[in-house]
Amino acid sequence: MGFTTSKFLDGSASTDSLTKNTGSSLNKLPNTRQNTLDSINNKFAIVWLDTSVNDADIIHRNSVARCRRISVLINTFINVDECLQYLTKMKETKILMIIAGNCVKEIWSRIKSMKHIHSVYIITDDDDDQKKEYSKQEYEKVKGIFDRVDPIFGLLKRDTRHIEQDLLGISIVIPSDDYLKQELRQLNSLFLYWFLVRQIILDVKYDDGAHKSLAEFCRSHFTENSKELKIIDEYENNYHDHSPIWWYTRQCFLYVMLNRAIHTQDIEVIIKLAPFIQDLHRNIEEIETSNETSTVLYRSQITSNDDFEKMKGTEGHLLSFHNFMLANSNYKTALDDARRARGNANSVALLFRIEVDSSQKSTCFTPLKDTSYLKDQENNFLFSMQSIFRTREIKQIENQVWQITLKLTKINDKQLISLKELVHEKTQNVSQWHQLAKLMALLHEFDHAKEIYHVLLSLLPTTESSKMCHIYNELGIICDETGDYRLALAFYQKALEIQRKSPRSNHYSLSTVYNNIGEIQRELGDYFAALSCHQKTLSIKQKILSPHHLSLATTYNNLGLANQSLGEFATALEFYGKSLDIKRKVLSPTHIDLAITYNNMGELQREMGKYAAALKYFEKGLQIRLKTCSPYDSSLAITYNNIGLIHREQGDYNQAIVYFRKSLEIKQKTFTSNHPSLAISYINIGEIHQLLGEFSEAISSYEKALEIQEKAYSINHPDLAITYNNLGVVHQLLGNYPSGLSFYQKALKIRQKSLPSNHPALATSYNNIGHVSQLMGDNNAALEYYQKTKSVQEKCLGPNHPSLAVTFNNLGDIQRTLGNHKRALGLYEKSLEIKKKSLASNHPALSVTYNNIGVVYQTMQKHALALEHYKKALENQQKNFPLDHPEIALSYYNIGTAHQSIKQYSIALENYEKALKIHEKTLSANHPDLAHIYNSTATAYFHMGQYQKALEHEQRAVDISIQSLPPDHPHLQTFKLHLQRIQSELEVK
Repeated sequence: MGFTTSKFLDGSASTDSLTKNTGSSLNKLPNTRQNTLDSINNKFAIVWLDTSVNDADIIHRNSVARCRRISVLINTFINVDECLQYLTKMKETKILMIIAGNCVKEIWSRIKSMKHIHSVYIITDDDDDQKKEYSKQEYEKVKGIFDRVDPIFGLLKRDTRHIEQDLLGISIVIPSDDYLKQELRQLNSLFLYWFLVRQIILDVKYDDGAHKSLAEFCRSHFTENSKELKIIDEYENNYHDHSPIWWYTRQCFLYVMLNRAIHTQDIEVIIKLAPFIQDLHRNIEEIETSNETSTVLYRSQITSNDDFEKMKGTEGHLLSFHNFMLANSNYKTALDDARRARGNANSVALLFRIEVDSSQKSTCFTPLKDTSYLKDQENNFLFSMQSIFRTREIKQIENQVWQITLKLTKINDKQLISLKELVHEKTQNVSQWHQLAKLMALLHEFDHAKEIYHVLLSLLPTTESSKMCHIYNELGIICDETGDYRLALAFYQKALEIQRKSPRSNHYSLSTVYNNIGEIQRELGDYFAALSCHQKTLSIKQKILSPHHLSLATTYNNLGLANQSLGEFATALEFYGKSLDIKRKVLSPTHIDLAITYNNMGELQREMGKYAAALKYFEKGLQIRLKTCSPYDSSLAITYNNIGLIHREQGDYNQAIVYFRKSLEIKQKTFTSNHPSLAISYINIGEIHQLLGEFSEAISSYEKALEIQEKAYSINHPDLAITYNNLGVVHQLLGNYPSGLSFYQKALKIRQKSLPSNHPALATSYNNIGHVSQLMGDNNAALEYYQKTKSVQEKCLGPNHPSLAVTFNNLGDIQRTLGNHKRALGLYEKSLEIKKKSLASNHPALSVTYNNIGVVYQTMQKHALALEHYKKALENQQKNFPLDHPEIALSYYNIGTAHQSIKQYSIALENYEKALKIHEKTLSANHPDLAHIYNSTATAYFHMGQYQKALEHEQRAVDISIQSLPPDHPHLQTFKLHLQRIQSELEVK
C-alpha cells in the first residue's frame, strides 16, 4: 500500500483469455527474386580451388562445364581467402570440394573442422611419396588423391546422388481417429504443408500452354548450362513424345529443380513446376502394378544422430516422404548403400523396409522397369510425392544401421480422411495456393506464410486487383499477429487504395478494410482514428446489410473495443449490448459465439472494477460451454482461467488458484504433457504464489512453464522471453536484483533475435531492466533503459500512445529519485498531456498521473498542491469505478498520508477509515493491503498520543501479515518493529 509510482510493464501476457471478436481481417513488399537457380537455397554445391589456373585454359573451362552438369551451383576460386569467405557464408550448404595440390597446405587446417564440407577431392602432380603424406592425414572426407580430373567426375556423381538421397524430407504425425477434435498447431506443420501442397497441385486445372510457360521459366535458371538448355528446348517441343516418368528419371533440369525446390520449400518453383508434378503423379497412378498380393521394397538414408533420436518411439505414427521417392526391391543393394554411414560417429543409417499391399488401392507407386529413361531399372520403383506410410517397427540390425518397417497407407484410410477434413475445414473459402498461406498462418509459421503471399503477389497480373487486395489484407493480418503494427497498417492502407481504384470494388469489401485499419490503429494507440474507421465500417454495413446481420454484430463489438480503449465504458457497454442482441436473435441460446461475447463483456466489467458483474458474464459463457462442449474442451479451460483472474483481482487468491488448477486439469487431459498451453497455466499459478509471497512455489511453477516451452519451442521463441521475464519479477520481489536482472536480460536477448527492433515487447524488456536497475540504485542505467523504452515506443506506437505516457511516468520516477523534482514534475505532466490527447477526459489512467504529481508535490512539501492532485485522482476514479473500487481506496489512503504529513491526524484518520471500509468489502480478510492501512492508522494514533488505539491497529497489521506473508517478509518485520515501539511507549506511560 502506498504511493503509485512506476507503472510496471509486466509483459507476462499469460492470461490465456478468449479472443475478442474482431471480425474478418486484409511485411514488406515482395523482394525482387534473382532469375537464376543460384537464388534457390541449394542444399549442395561444388567448390573448385586452384590458385594456378588460367581462365583462358580451355581444358579447365571444359572441366568446369562438366561439373555444372552434375551440380547447378559450382564456384571456382583462384584466391584462398576468397574461397574461405565463401565457405564460411555457405554453412547451410553441403560442399563437395576439389582442391589443387598447390593449395592444400595453405587451406587444410582452416577447413578440416568445417562440418558442412561433405567430400574433398585432391588433384596433384606430386610424386607418390607426397601422395602418401596426404593420405596419412586422418580425414574421413577425403575421397581420393588424383593426378587428373576425369576420375573425379564419377565420384562427384555418386556423392551428389548420396546427398540428394539423404536429403529426402520426412515428417511424422501422431495418429488420431478424429483430427477435427485436435488443435491444428499440435500437428507437424511440415507434414500438413506438403499434405496440402500435393492436394492443391492435383486439384488445379492447367491449360495447354502450361508446359511452354514452365520451359520458359526453367530456361531463365540455366542460362550458363548449354546441355540443360538443349534439353529444355526438347521438353518444350516434344514433351508429349515421352511419359512424365521418362522425363523425371532422365535426371535433367526437371529432376534437379523439383527435388531442390521441395528440399528448400521454394514455393515459386513449386508453383511453376505444378503442371509437371500433376502429370507425373497421374502417370504413376495410371500404370498398373504387378498382380502380386504384396511387395517389399527398400530405401536407405543417412541421417544425423539428433534427427534419428526424434524418430525413436514413433511406431504407429504416420510418416511421409515429401519428394517423389525411389525404392529398390533388392535388400542387399539397399543394405550395402546404408553401410556407408559406418565410420561417421555423428550419423545413423536408416534402412526403410516398405510393405505394400498391391491388392488394395494405396498411395500410388509404380515399377520403373519399362518406363524409365535409364536402363536396368528392373528392381527400382517410384513413389508419388508425399506418400504416406504407417511406422510399424524400428530396430537395430547392425552397428549404426537401423531398420524401420513402414506400411503404405490405403486411399480410404480413416485417419487420412480425417486429416483431409481438418485441413479443408481450416482453409475453406480460400482458393488454391492461398489455402497454403492461410494454413501456415494458422500454424503460426508466419515467415513461411509471408513468403507464399509475396510469391503469389509477384505472379499476379496488375489486372487482378481483388486478389492483390486480398493478399495485402492477409499480409496485414500476419504483421498484426507478429506485432509489426506500422507495417500492418501500411498493407491495410495499400488494400484500401486498391479497393478505391478498382471499378469492381464493392462496398462490403471496403468495410472489411476499414475494419482492419481500425483494429490496427487501436493497437497503435490511435483510439480516435480507430473509432472513426469502425464508424465508417458501420455506415457502409448499415446501408447494405439487414439490421440483424451477424457482420453488424462484429462491428458493434469492435466499436465497443475502441470505446473501451478510450475509457468510454458506458458507450462500450452499449455497443457490446447491441452485438449481443443480434447474436441472441440470429443464433441459438447455446451458440459458442454468445459465449465469446459474454467473455468480452466480462473483460469490460473487470476493467471497470465491477468484478461481480464480470464474474456473472464469465459464468454465463461457462454455462454455454458446459452444454455445448465436452468436459475437457480447451475453451472450458480458458473460461475457468478467466474466472480465476477475477478472483485474483478481488484478492481472493485461494479461489483464484482453484480455477487456475481446474483449467490446468483440463489441459493435462486434453493436451500432451509438453503442450505450450500448460505453460500458461503454470505461469498463472506461479503469479498467485508470487502474490501470496510464496516465492519458492512461484519459481517452481515458472520453471515448469519454462521446461515445457524449452521442449516445445526454439531457443529464441518469444514465449520463453515471457517466462524469463516472470522469473525476473519474482527474483526482483525477493530482493535478488542481480538474478532478476539476469532473467530480464535473457528475455531481452530472445526478443532482440526473434522480434523486429521496434516491437513493443522490446520496450517491455527495456522498461523492466530499467526498473530493476533503479531498485539496485543504478539510476544512470535505469535512465538509459527507460530512454530506450521511449525510443522504441515512439517508433512503433506513435507520439501519443498511452504506453509512452507510462514511460514518461517512469522517467519521472527516476528524476524524483535523483531529487530532480522539477524535472520529475515536467515528465509527469508530459505523461498527463499524452493521456489527455489519446484518452477520454475521464479515463481512469489519468488518475495514476494525478496521483504521481501529488507524490512529487508532497515530496516538495507543497501539501496543498499534493492534496489537489490526489483529489483529482479521486474525482476521476469516482466517475469511472464503483464507490467500493480498490483504486478509490488507494486515493483515500494517499489523501490520508498528505494530511498526516501536515499533522492533520484527525482528517488523515477519516480517510484511512474510508479506505479500510472499501478494502474490507472488496478484499479478503487477510489481504496485505489491509495491513498497510492498519499500520498507517496506528502511526496517526501514535502521534496523537492515543497509544492503546495505536497498539490495537498495529497488532491487527501484524496479525494479517502473519497470515498473508512469509515470516521473513520485510513488511512484516517493519510492522513488528512498530508494534514493539508502541508497546515500549505504553510501558513508559
